[in-house]
Amino acid sequence: MAYYHQRSSQRIDQEDLALLLRLHEHLFGFTEYYVHVVIDEAQDLNLAEYFMIRRLLRDTASMTIVGDISQGIYPQRGITRWTELTDSILSDKELVYREMRRSYRSTAEIIDFANPLLLLDQAVPADAVRYSGVNPVVKQFTAGKFAWEEKAKAAGAQIFDWQQNDEIQTIALLCKGSQHCKDVFSLINRWLPGEVEIIENETDTFSSKIVIIPVYLAKGLEFDACIIMDAEAETYWESVSDRHLLYVALTRPLHRLAVYYTGHIAPGLS
Repeated sequence: MAYYHQRSSQRIDQEDLALLLRLHEHLFGFTEYYVHVVIDEAQDLNLAEYFMIRRLLRDTASMTIVGDISQGIYPQRGITRWTELTDSILSDKELVYREMRRSYRSTAEIIDFANPLLLLDQAVPADAVRYSGVNPVVKQFTAGKFAWEEKAKAAGAQIFDWQQNDEIQTIALLCKGSQHCKDVFSLINRWLPGEVEIIENETDTFSSKIVIIPVYLAKGLEFDACIIMDAEAETYWESVSDRHLLYVALTRPLHRLAVYYTGHIAPGLS
């Protein structure tokens, strides 16, 4: 909690922590060391953080590092390929590398829709293990001042339709950024009054079955169904970081996916 307080005061950021820990080591040293460390979402740690993790390990310690480069959504930090880590911080360690290509979260129809984004980065496409027989819903909207209102109206109807299925309990409306989330939240309440919560910070919790959340906060979460509210080329540019962000959005749902866009759909999905 102290970290979040300092961060909210704009005094430190996550990228500062490894360097502050290094300073602590020089001033006071370490008294405790670890024999095994498990790292999840490993693509989001930078080399300085890995260096300090190594400093906290015993000489005979081991590590389990799990991540997906295709879900690296922070271009200002993290790693873009595993060799950045294996050829530097871990170059003296005996390594065992395994690729898990099967997707156990989303249906094959959703995975097949998202896989072209991986192919653009020459990544290995995922292989789903279950089929639903239901393809993602893709809807184009006319650009203009009423576009968001039309999207919100369509989302309300789509949610009502999904709610007739007992399999669908949790639903997320995903936007690239927080401002779009606020826009959707102000509009969706016309059709779903009091049923929707908005998530704006990583410390927020929610109890509603329907949430509006920016994609960068949804990474690591899963929902029964999702609507991508802003999958247009104007929002998701033809860049590696935007492709990764869109891939994360597309692979949050377990069972159902809807993709909304105005103008042209995002690169890689056409």
